[in-house]
Amino acid sequence: MHVLAKLQIMLLKVSYSQYNPNDQTITWHSKLFASKNRNAMKFKDAYVIESKWQRKNIEKNAWGITFPGSHIKVGYGQLGNEDLINHEHGHWRQWQALGNSLIKFYLKIGIPSFMNAAFGGVMHAYHHTEVDADRRAAADGYTFSNSTLYPTNYSNVSSESGLINKLIFPDPYGTYYAERLNSFKRYYVRQRNFRKFDRLINF
Repeated sequence: MHVLAKLQIMLLKVSYSQYNPNDQTITWHSKLFASKNRNAMKFKDAYVIESKWQRKNIEKNAWGITFPGSHIKVGYGQLGNEDLINHEHGHWRQWQALGNSLIKFYLKIGIPSFMNAAFGGVMHAYHHTEVDADRRAAADGYTFSNSTLYPTNYSNVSSESGLINKLIFPDPYGTYYAERLNSFKRYYVRQRNFRKFDRLINF
């Protein structure tokens, strides 16, 4: 196993020895989650773990993060969120397309995605790393229920101005996000995002 994979597993304190890959539901036990039971399920070739941290605003629970080669973690109550889980599995596909290299994944995908989410820039759903993850999920045969929040390409964005043409926020997230619609749309897509997305298609 690659040294970075070992380091990631060590830091997450994840053990694989207790899992039956044929199980569709499991209880996740590890030192990291000591004395806490986690709802989890197997999704294709990855395990998806539900966080027990429940946010007061229900829409803020709709988050996910992929630890390639280890597991996918999603927010409280999100194990049934097919759009979110397929999107995160799209990141898993990116890692596989990069030859299961954690170095390449974090340099090309993980770090740029985190920096954008943490410090702003492009509306995160339209960052090139996220659009490519959606594209890979679609290539696996999944059709997103909301193509404006999970775009598989930049057809919803003006190629000249970089402005997002439309955004649709379904219930129960509609009210919260609709109030922030203008602030989301002003984070226009930069030309470099278009170029980097094109390069991601080629690996």
